[in-house]
Amino acid sequence: ASPGPYFVKLGLMVLLALSPAVLLLLYHGSSLMDRYLVRSFAVPFFLCTGGIAGIMITMDLLNHANDFVEVKFGVGEVLGFYVRQLPHILTTIVEPALLLATLYALGKMSRHNELISMISAGRSVVRVLMPLFVAGLWCSLVVLALNFEMAPQAQRVQEQMLKEARDSVKGKGKKKLLAEADQTSTYNVLYRNREAHRTWYIWKVSLTPREASRFTEVWLLEQNEKGEMERAIFARNARWSPESRVWRFYQAWEYGFSGGEPVVRWEHPRRVYKEMIEVTEPVWSETPGIILSNRLDPEHLGVPELLSWLRTNEALPELARARFAVARHWRLALPFRCFLMVLIAAPLGIVASRRNMLGGVSAAVGLFVLAFFLSTVVLKAGEGGYLVPVAAAWAVNGACAVAGCWILYFRAAGRPMPSLNPFRWFRRAAL
Repeated sequence: ASPGPYFVKLGLMVLLALSPAVLLLLYHGSSLMDRYLVRSFAVPFFLCTGGIAGIMITMDLLNHANDFVEVKFGVGEVLGFYVRQLPHILTTIVEPALLLATLYALGKMSRHNELISMISAGRSVVRVLMPLFVAGLWCSLVVLALNFEMAPQAQRVQEQMLKEARDSVKGKGKKKLLAEADQTSTYNVLYRNREAHRTWYIWKVSLTPREASRFTEVWLLEQNEKGEMERAIFARNARWSPESRVWRFYQAWEYGFSGGEPVVRWEHPRRVYKEMIEVTEPVWSETPGIILSNRLDPEHLGVPELLSWLRTNEALPELARARFAVARHWRLALPFRCFLMVLIAAPLGIVASRRNMLGGVSAAVGLFVLAFFLSTVVLKAGEGGYLVPVAAAWAVNGACAVAGCWILYFRAAGRPMPSLNPFRWFRRAAL
């Protein structure tokens, strides 16, 4: 792990902690019109956020109800299970909640001619919508802070907790097993280097960047080209140094093979971290990232972990690294969609009649669905190597920014927007 992502994460946490105080100061110093618009927007926003989160939790609860009953989860344990998922849930629902709250608040104010009164008082459309833009930027900051590391970790913890809970019925008690489970590690990693004829089995690998080079219970088997055993190493612990690219095995047994029979070469079973086997052969190309490349899911890794994986696996082909490179850029691109949704929905929510209101809501929802569909397509294209990772992650954001600015320009100028219906593009003007 590098110190850069660590300090960025700390900075985001500090900004997130200080942001409520900053928002209160802005609200206290704002005008009466701005306060009214903020109140009109805040109530439906929090209602939409809570409602969508409740629906998601209810559906997930119904999906895992049998698992909770099987392992005899109590009410407190179920609540703790879903409290840990809040970062992932919030990053998923903030975007549609912003869209619905913006359309509802502005549509209600337009129906009562309140927006027209604000504009008639001398305020421009951009100035009227400024509180909503600030709210969109704040939501982008919240999602960025959560999506940087906590949200992907929450998604990984959910799957691991369910797995540990299912395994608990086979042996240990439920509470003891869940207490012993390390939710920042992966277990039972098997890797085969076919070119070098080496097989690795590792019982536990830490996924936190601080301990990403620490391994527990490592078995290493080396064979020759004929498939005959040449060397075996069994170690209680092992570490890999990214600076010197050296493997060190602690509390280890090393065996050589002569005529098919094992011969002890080196043994230090009782002195942990005092005596070790140090392997410095340049032919050893395995790194922690390469060993874990088949086990790690980029959707479960935060930005620091993705950067560590990409730096460790620089020797891999670009196509093999594409999923992780796209995920790294998508972690940073997704939060800005919150502001872009407000940029698109706010001008569409300013209407002059109920008929136009329905058209604006339909256009905003249609653009949201289109952006979601295009995001899925371009991300898959980036993972497949058809697009560079930066373009795959940021292309839809760029299109949404252009569309939002274009719509806002026509609303601010008081001009009707060109029709999006292609059948009207070639219609002749009535005589």
